[in-house]
This record gives sequence, structure tokens and C-alpha cells, in this order.
Amino acid sequence: MIVPQDTYALLQYNMIHAHDTFKLEYDTIVSHLDSLPKDDLRNFLGYCEAWALSIELHHTSEEDIVFPFLNQKMNFSEEKAQHELIHANLDRILSLIVAAKADPTKFDSCALRDIMNDFKETLVSHDHLHPFPAITVYQYTHLDEEVKHISASNLKTAQFEERDVKAMVERLETYAKSHGDPFLLVPFMRSHTPAAIKDTWPSMPWIVRKVVVPYVLAKKHSGCVRTHENPLALLMYRVDIGSTLLILCLDALLGDFVDVSQYLCAIAKAACFIRSGTIMSVTPLSTSP
Repeated sequence: MIVPQDTYALLQYNMIHAHDTFKLEYDTIVSHLDSLPKDDLRNFLGYCEAWALSIELHHTSEEDIVFPFLNQKMNFSEEKAQHELIHANLDRILSLIVAAKADPTKFDSCALRDIMNDFKETLVSHDHLHPFPAITVYQYTHLDEEVKHISASNLKTAQFEERDVKAMVERLETYAKSHGDPFLLVPFMRSHTPAAIKDTWPSMPWIVRKVVVPYVLAKKHSGCVRTHENPLALLMYRVDIGSTLLILCLDALLGDFVDVSQYLCAIAKAACFIRSGTIMSVTPLSTSP
């Protein structure tokens, strides 16, 4: 899916990809409940926790940035009410995970399965057209209906100014970058981003996308991200300095850098990231994709 040039379509574009990662992660969790990896339970719990926290942050950003803006000319009260139902089950999931991490012997996979099923029901409690549809249809009703509501045509019909929509999208991106645990949520999201859009979504400087995320941020929680991903998701890279230098060299040869000075500049920036542990101060190279 090509990044839209129409400002009005940017919000829906970003939301589609964010929602697709949540769907993939949900399916991954459910697929493991029948054959729970007991020898790797802590990483599985970490995966579940990352999923729940990702949705929490996503919904908080919508309620703080998106809904107040759109509610000026549209009505997103139904989406807000759906969030409240969803978060009741997210709280149950997080409570179960916290207790299981404190004492893994007390983890109850049946209880988690029941909560996941309840969570699924909250996503469709408002759908009166299909009371008992197939699982692959009704898991994602809330996510899909929200995407339809924020379509470019709906924003234009509501007569939002293009500059105001652009400013809202920029505020949303800033919010996402400044909230949540970047060592957990960013690698988790990136590990479920399809290869076709991995170099363009979400928007970030080359050095962050190719070096900081896979080789710095992913290290802290690499077990839960790497071990339990869906086969359709991309594997997180193992972290080591040799691989970091190798990927830099390969990208240089493939044309991501115009000359050696930019290549050396990228290495220097990567070293600064590793030393400081921050991802916010970098500026993209002028030739970055």
C-alpha cells in the first residue's frame, strides 16, 4: 500500500497498518494457547503484555489527539464507548500477566483464553448485522469500522481544512514517539510490519529504522518479540556489533549512502544512540528513503 499523497487519507493509512499489527498479534496469542510454550512462558507472557500495552497506547493517542479533533464536526462517541469495553478486558489480561510473572506456576492458560474470547466479544457487541459470524470476521469489527469512519471521503464531507488534518496527524505522530516504552513497543510493532511497507511505515529516519530499532531497542525484550511471532511477521534480528556493522556495509553498497562521508556519519550517529539510549534527537540524512 503506497503512502498516500492526499493529506486526508494519511490518518486512515496509518490506522489501517496499526490495526493490522494488532490483528496479527491477537491471532499469534490465540494460536499458542492450545500448545503453551511452558519452557518459555516468561517470553510468551511478555508478548501478551506488549500486545495489551500497544493497544492501550494506541487508544490513548486516539482519545487525546484524534477524537477531540474529529468530534468538532463528526461523532466518535461510539468508538469511545467501544474503547471502554475493550479496556476492561485489557485490564484483566494485564492483571493476569502481572500475577503470572510474579509466580509462573500459577499461570492459567484457560483463564487467558476466556479473557481473549471475552475481548473478542467486546469488539463485536455493537454489531447487530452479524450476531454469530465466523471468527475471522467478527474479531475485528471495532478496528475495521473505525478505519471506515476516518476515511478521506468522510473527512472531506465533514469539511475539515487540509492544513488542520495535517497538523492533527503530525501531533499524533509526535504523541506516539513520546509515549510508551520504546524498548518494548517499537520493536514489537516493527516485528509485525509487513515487508512490503517496512521501509516506509511508520515514518522514521533511516538510522532509526535500520540500526536503532533492530540492534539497540530490540535487545532488551528480544525474547518475547522473537520467539512468539506469527510466521507472517518478520523476525527480529539478534543483536551484536558484528551484524550491525555488516548491515551498515550492505546498505551502503546498495545505495542508501551517496558517499563514504555519509556512511561514516551514520556509524557515528549509531554510536551516539547506543551510548545515550535515546531515539528522539536524531535528524534524518538528506538522502534517506
